[in-house]
Amino acid sequence: MNVSYVKRYELSNIADMWFKSFKYNFYSIIGKNLVLEYLKIAFEANKKYFFKITYNNKIRGFIVYGNDFIINQKLFKIFFLSIIGAIIKNIFFLKFFRVIYIFQILFYLQNKNNFKHISKNSLELITICVDKKRGLGTTLLRYSIQQVLKNPSVNKIYVKTAYPSKKTYRFYKKNGFKFYKITFNSKWQILSFIK
Repeated sequence: MNVSYVKRYELSNIADMWFKSFKYNFYSIIGKNLVLEYLKIAFEANKKYFFKITYNNKIRGFIVYGNDFIINQKLFKIFFLSIIGAIIKNIFFLKFFRVIYIFQILFYLQNKNNFKHISKNSLELITICVDKKRGLGTTLLRYSIQQVLKNPSVNKIYVKTAYPSKKTYRFYKKNGFKFYKITFNSKWQILSFIK
């Protein structure tokens, strides 16, 4: 097992992994291309906060830190028509639950009040994705936190997770995160890690 920084040319592989792993993620619902574009914008802003874990010379997981609000602002400006197209496509195929979910997420992500906890001295753990091999997630998370907190201006890390999700909560709690608050109509919880 080896943890290292993600390189730009690996973003396509990481987008594939994201798309396959997170079927009900907002970006996955819109399409794999949007996942890749999100990653490109996030990478340009914070490539020093993109980590991968490899095993047998293959990427088995990744973790991304950054400011989700700022990334989404840029993404929505550039890919607004793609998002509208995805909404129309889901309406056409009678996937009304997805359409409602897309609108809920759009309103949540556009409301700066939902990101008040993010400040100059904090980052969000935007996503973590690993193969099911035991220990990969913990190894990747612990290593990346150490690297992120080497930056003296970062002393807090926040992560949004599904609520309630006991398994996810236990994973983060085991790695030093504490409950911060419930958000998004009680569907998500925000956890925090303080240096």
